[in-house]
Amino acid sequence: YVAFSAGDLARLFHPEAYAAHAAGDAARYWIPVLGRYTGCRLNELAQACARDVRTLDRIDCLFVTSNEMDANGAVVQKAQRKKRVKTKAGRRTIPLHPEVIRLGFLEFVEERRQAKAKFLFDLAWFKKDGFGKYPSRDFRVLSRALGVWERRRKVFHSFRATISQNLEGVELDPTLIDRFLGHSIGTVRNKHYNRNREGRTLPLRQVHNALSR
Repeated sequence: YVAFSAGDLARLFHPEAYAAHAAGDAARYWIPVLGRYTGCRLNELAQACARDVRTLDRIDCLFVTSNEMDANGAVVQKAQRKKRVKTKAGRRTIPLHPEVIRLGFLEFVEERRQAKAKFLFDLAWFKKDGFGKYPSRDFRVLSRALGVWERRRKVFHSFRATISQNLEGVELDPTLIDRFLGHSIGTVRNKHYNRNREGRTLPLRQVHNALSR
């Protein structure tokens, strides 16, 4: 996969084209925006619960996890869960970029909670594709229509390459970039000591400052 260029991003998120594509559908609007600023895999975003967005150390974060919480915050039994992560390292806590907050994401999350919604998005679940089948199709339609899509090169996963290069450009430590993206780091310290009660963690303030740059 290759990163999206500045021109690609300008076309993808052109206000008129993007609004027409989203057409009031929350998943169509928020999943690419979150992909741009979190570098999450598509299904990690599509399966997010309303209670996966929480504040830690005074920073608004997205918790990427296979755990599920219902609308009341109760943990769903493992046998009944539909969420999954690609690897153990994929379980992580990501600071939300200020632009995501400016666009009203926290208000959207609160609306979902007030509506007693379990998941952030109303998406169909498939055994093979999880919740990502239709968001993947929708992004492909958008990116092809705008002349951005390239088979196996410029796809939704390219957001991960984009944010990786962005963070490298502001000189965030490469190990922190890997942890931000959910890549496995084969050290004893990372394996055993980068956790707290919330799960695998990052130096949130340091990463948040890098995102803001």
